[in-house]
Amino acid sequence: MNKNTRLAASVVLALAIGSSIYGLIITAKNNSYTAEIQALRNEKDAWFSTNPKSPFLLKNEPFHRISYYPPDRKYYIKASFTRNNRQDSVQLITNLGEAERYLVYGEAQFKLEGTTCTLQLLYLPESTDLFLPFMDATSGKTTYGSGRYLEVATPTEDEVILDFNLAYNPYCAYVDGYSCPFPPKANILKVAIEAGEKTYHE
Repeated sequence: MNKNTRLAASVVLALAIGSSIYGLIITAKNNSYTAEIQALRNEKDAWFSTNPKSPFLLKNEPFHRISYYPPDRKYYIKASFTRNNRQDSVQLITNLGEAERYLVYGEAQFKLEGTTCTLQLLYLPESTDLFLPFMDATSGKTTYGSGRYLEVATPTEDEVILDFNLAYNPYCAYVDGYSCPFPPKANILKVAIEAGEKTYHE
């Protein structure tokens, strides 16, 4: 084996080892992420079944475990963020016919399945996070027909994390009597977000 052949073989071997190590790192990260999401889901089930503030206990309704999509890093999205400096607001109608007005804090934009998606992030005075109510192609099929919610950490730069694995149903999806705002038209997506909570089945 001449010098050039040995060099080429060494490069190929180094690339193969590097690729294997990278694959192991990615697998470890995905396993850790999946375990973290599952732990949060277990905590939520425990809270719903035992906490006095649970909508099920408050309404004296039986609780059954929530159904979820499997955690998927595809739906952990780093979106571009544009702050709204005009103090625009949007009025949302609730399932009880009430009207609630929210300030539009900004917009998140990302691509999913080749489709550009833009979502309004709303400001809640009582929360440090932003409020993202949305509907998608799964709404009314495998997920709650009136949309789901997502809490989003307030961005400080021009990027925002949207982790749809944390998407959850409003209380009115579980039991009657709660007032839940419907998503604005701007937040109705044509793509399917196959992540987070599914329709609640008793």
